[in-house]
Amino acid sequence: MAPLIQSTQPWVEKYRPRRVKDVAHQDEVVRVLTNTLETTNCPHMLFYGPPGTGKTTTALAIAHQLYGYTYSYVSKRLFGID
Repeated sequence: MAPLIQSTQPWVEKYRPRRVKDVAHQDEVVRVLTNTLETTNCPHMLFYGPPGTGKTTTALAIAHQLYGYTYSYVSKRLFGID
């Protein structure tokens, strides 16, 4: 029997939505962002709200949708301490 390979990736990263339509409980936001991504006009965006509401997840889903797996080459993640 082959040994069980454990992923070092945290569960929240492993199952983070990769597309805007997969973001849960934000129907209006998903609708607006989907319409924006379907046009050629993608404005600068600022996400705000309390911790845990999906701001980073939504921004990463947009980057994944626009740039595929090369998104890390064209984006930068900033944290409050940066």
